Amino acid sequence: MMRAREILQEYEKGRRDFRNVSLRGLSFKRKDLSGADFSGADIRGTNFQGANLRGAKFQGSRAGLQKRWVVVLLVGVFVLYHVRIISDKKTFSFNSSSSSFFPLSS
Repeated sequence: MMRAREILQEYEKGRRDFRNVSLRGLSFKRKDLSGADFSGADIRGTNFQGANLRGAKFQGSRAGLQKRWVVVLLVGVFVLYHVRIISDKKTFSFNSSSSSFFPLSS
């Protein structure tokens, strides 16, 4: 796997063919990659925020979140879902004089 610095150096030398290269998790934030060919490249988790990608090709590229981020997001949703269920339940207390349950708040 090439590092972002190596890819940028190759780009500066005139290389535009980066087909089938793994760019997984690399950052090209605010970089000029115009005209580059990333066809078939693995761009999962790659940061292209603010990058100049005019004329760049991404046909057949593998994109999406990295597995670890999918797991983090799923755990976060699970936790938030269960916190909401717990907070939505009414709190009950046992009234010993009437032997019945009644809500503490209405």
